[in-house]
Amino acid sequence: MENTVVLSIFDDRTGFKPEYFYPEERDIEMIKRVIFQATLFLVGGTEDLKTDRESILDLPEHNLIGVTHMTSAPSPGLRGGNMPIVVIYVTPSENRGKIYNNIVPIMEMMRDVTHAIKGNWSGSKFSDKKKIKILMDRLGPDIDNIVSQFAETEKNLETSMQIFEVICPDCSTSTILKVPRNIKDFLAIPVVNIPCNHEFEAYFTKGPTPRGTSPVKKKEAIKDEIRDIFTNL
Repeated sequence: MENTVVLSIFDDRTGFKPEYFYPEERDIEMIKRVIFQATLFLVGGTEDLKTDRESILDLPEHNLIGVTHMTSAPSPGLRGGNMPIVVIYVTPSENRGKIYNNIVPIMEMMRDVTHAIKGNWSGSKFSDKKKIKILMDRLGPDIDNIVSQFAETEKNLETSMQIFEVICPDCSTSTILKVPRNIKDFLAIPVVNIPCNHEFEAYFTKGPTPRGTSPVKKKEAIKDEIRDIFTNL
């Protein structure tokens, strides 16, 4: 699977759905799984879902790595009165180093695009879908261009990242995590394949400031929760 961009919004009846994705020939079931995983990373660990949220998206079972950003727009007809807007970029896991090394400019671009899309939301629908398509069509190549302009060196990586020790919430085993220094909102980082073999999420806000960790719920436990997750928006 090559680089893919996805725009997802929330539907009261069916939950999160793909509003747009590129390239268009992508398998729809794969796109739905990516959206499902992205929303889990975005909504975990906080009750304040009105705040913009961003996350590194790690999908080892699909050999994918990516980033995702969420904002919300006023939508009186939706439960909670706000429409969550989620933008996702995924790429093969072999590009992990490039994503981490360029996480700050990538997240800034994701944030800009998400808010530009938010500006086209009017009550219960997008007012200019052609503009949405232009924004999303450009996002993937623009991120690719960012990655190509930055040399993937240890020096660049170290100057843009800060090291933290995080504790597994299941067994208290510690592991080292490199976190982007320039976090503007909220960042959730999936932690996998550490010595204890547990999976969990670590949360950071501007600073970067650690805000805690939480176990990753099993899919069976959270599948029925997704439809109602934005009731409190």
